[in-house]
Amino acid sequence: MSQHFLRAECVIEYLVDHAARPVLCSLAPCGMTSVPTCIKGKLMTNLFQAVGHTNLGETVYSVISAQLIKGGLRPGDRLRIRDIAAQMGTSVTPVRDALLRLVQDRGLVFQNARDIRVPHISADEYLEIRMIRVELEGLAAAQAAQRADEADIDRLLLLVNENEEAIKAGDFARGTETNQLFHFELARVAKAPELLEILTRLWIRMGPIISEVYEQGGRSMIEHHYHIVQAIKDRNPRAARSAMREDIESAGELILRLRTQDRTLGVSSGKTVPHALAGTPRRSKKTA
Repeated sequence: MSQHFLRAECVIEYLVDHAARPVLCSLAPCGMTSVPTCIKGKLMTNLFQAVGHTNLGETVYSVISAQLIKGGLRPGDRLRIRDIAAQMGTSVTPVRDALLRLVQDRGLVFQNARDIRVPHISADEYLEIRMIRVELEGLAAAQAAQRADEADIDRLLLLVNENEEAIKAGDFARGTETNQLFHFELARVAKAPELLEILTRLWIRMGPIISEVYEQGGRSMIEHHYHIVQAIKDRNPRAARSAMREDIESAGELILRLRTQDRTLGVSSGKTVPHALAGTPRRSKKTA
């Protein structure tokens, strides 16, 4: 077991005994273009619903990781063990265990003894993840073009249409989630469960980043999805792979343009924020 993991476990044990603040505060560096106002101390609720009592650790991990993947959590968001446990109706133990796993997955990071949050990643980290996604999701699209049936194509088109409607309605939370579902559905259509598992771990880190820029991106975030589906309908693996590359790289340029400051996307993973933070709450109410 690594020293980092042992340190994280000790920190979480401390937090279990001492944490008493709201579960989430949306935090981001002041002045960023995606943060229209600076509002501190807000409570973000209803991200984590009550769960049953069968295999709690796995269930809690799945719920929290799903929020990361679909962009319900954003870089800088803070999580508090006791309040997550209260929302889910569990003890603190499965929440603690889930957070430990997410630290290992690099989906969460510790800033200090009272501070667990979704990390910002460096530009170099992002570019590496993007490169891997281009290869793996390109493979998924190519295999989907070879293996899709009519029902598969209909599901993909339905997701594209739902995404379009969400963007038109200004429901960018739903748009972000539907975007993620489209990418994962391609791996399912490709009948590649091992590939989907790998992509899931990558999207634990990518989901919050995509969520930050989705509103600014608008339709540009999904326009290549039509090309991907058409290539699949045409049974053209090469075109499907190429369209996926264009989708990921075009969104990546937007991410880099909007978020890059001195070669970082905010704060590099695992490092303390070097400047003042503020945040814009989502689905929030004032704390006491």
